[in-house]
Amino acid sequence: MRFVRNFVYLASLLLLRLKPCNGFISPASPLIFKTAHSNVEITKISPTTILRSHHAVSGAAEHAAETTLNLPPFLDSFIHMPELWSLLVMLSLVGLLLTWEESVKTVRELLPETLMSVVDSMLGEMGGLGFIGLFLSVVVNSEVGGETIGKLSETFLGDEEILLENFEFLHQAFFQVGIGFFLLAGATVWKLVTKMDRLKKISILAMEAGEDESRCTLNQLVNDLDLKSAIPTYADGVKGDSLWDDIFVSTDALVAESIALRDRFVRQYRDVYTNFKVENYFEQVFAQELEHMVELSPKTWLPLIPFLVAGNSLDLSHGVISSASENAAASCGFFLTTAKFCVPIIALHIVSAFWCFATFYKMSTIKDMLLPQLVRNGDGTIALKPPLYENEKVRKSFTSSPAWLAPFERLFRESEGESGESTVACGHEELFGVAGAQFPEIYRDSIKFLTWLSVAQIVFEGGQILFRDSWAYLNLETVNVGNPESLVPELAVFGTCIFVSILQLLVIPNMFLNFCLITSTEELTRNWAIELAAQAPVSCMEIKKRIPELEISGAAKKI
Repeated sequence: MRFVRNFVYLASLLLLRLKPCNGFISPASPLIFKTAHSNVEITKISPTTILRSHHAVSGAAEHAAETTLNLPPFLDSFIHMPELWSLLVMLSLVGLLLTWEESVKTVRELLPETLMSVVDSMLGEMGGLGFIGLFLSVVVNSEVGGETIGKLSETFLGDEEILLENFEFLHQAFFQVGIGFFLLAGATVWKLVTKMDRLKKISILAMEAGEDESRCTLNQLVNDLDLKSAIPTYADGVKGDSLWDDIFVSTDALVAESIALRDRFVRQYRDVYTNFKVENYFEQVFAQELEHMVELSPKTWLPLIPFLVAGNSLDLSHGVISSASENAAASCGFFLTTAKFCVPIIALHIVSAFWCFATFYKMSTIKDMLLPQLVRNGDGTIALKPPLYENEKVRKSFTSSPAWLAPFERLFRESEGESGESTVACGHEELFGVAGAQFPEIYRDSIKFLTWLSVAQIVFEGGQILFRDSWAYLNLETVNVGNPESLVPELAVFGTCIFVSILQLLVIPNMFLNFCLITSTEELTRNWAIELAAQAPVSCMEIKKRIPELEISGAAKKI
């Protein structure tokens, strides 16, 4: 059954790539299609094909001639058999399906069982994207559907291919953004698995150091791992710049942080649960949060549509149907000089970069208040410094919602109580600032949307602007560029925007990890995960069944 399910997923995803819809043009490869009203074949050539057309055609002809001359007659006849190529195509497809099946199987074997639900969610979302391709293929390839769309396009847009191009353009954009989003989700999974593996290795070392894990001293662990250089003295124990610490953190510092986190949990729960494993607890937490992150609602795609429409409208105003058209360079240079297109795009990048910085700043500063820290005493022994938030004076003076961030948080926070402020139930929630008790909901969705938006910006601007402009710049003498004077500035501006989006994607895995830590430690410890971590391993389905039973009302209530 698993093979059949994965077969359906992959078949749906590849349907449009194996058999493009009538009239569709793929930006990655030139296609020949028939119009809805005639049997005349029209060739649409992509910019890449135009760039290589002269050399490719002559080179291919010469190579074919050499092949025909050098091969024995029986072999030459054999390789020109249609049956042979049909067989090779079918074997290639079967091989691709087997590769997919084995890849999914390998991922399931490598990941902890608690993350299997995350893998299933990602496969389900990818299957949804494949369903869009299946629907378009069935509708547009049908005689009635293709003719109807062609007539609508010719009647209202003046060209029967424009609407078909729009279908393909939007589907390609959705598919590429979806794949990019799930690739980043995969990177986040790798980051979380690395964190859990680090905790597991520390637990193994602790058990090797003594019969009882709880009796293993911090000095033993630090000496075994050779971390003395990464442990500050008690006087210097307060962390410095949180942002730089999180971005350029060393491996030794990450290990020291994991030791401190593990020791804090062991001290809190070992007396209650003799079989408690910190790494098992965080597996449950990471799996639940990641499953929320990879679930993309159909409404998530709505903000992307206006920008896609604006880009397509700009192309049409210069006689270009899509970026795959032969005259695609006619729009080059106008993306920057057209204010109604350029200003919203750049403004969105500024907002996105600001929100990414604000979210990363908030996660880092709160984490530093919540996590314990290893420090070195004057006599050289290692001690565990309690979280700073336990010091009421420090907690009252701390703010994670500075004046430049607080107004934006109020936009997304639902008012509570008579004063309209968000209520808090414990000192832990006081650290969340203006967001208060609503912090987990607000920032969980914020990280998901920020991830999706960054990927969407890279796909849209890279595929529709940067690639086209780069090709036009390299072929200024042979193509008709719409606005040559603005070509280089346009490349610089949108290239910078894409670079900023890439930087955002690089910090998102750390941002998500910090979010998981600060919403599942201290007074927000998740009781259902503690219960499951103290028991024998159970299946993901059993975990889902038991979460409502194990959850204790009140975010601040501890075991």
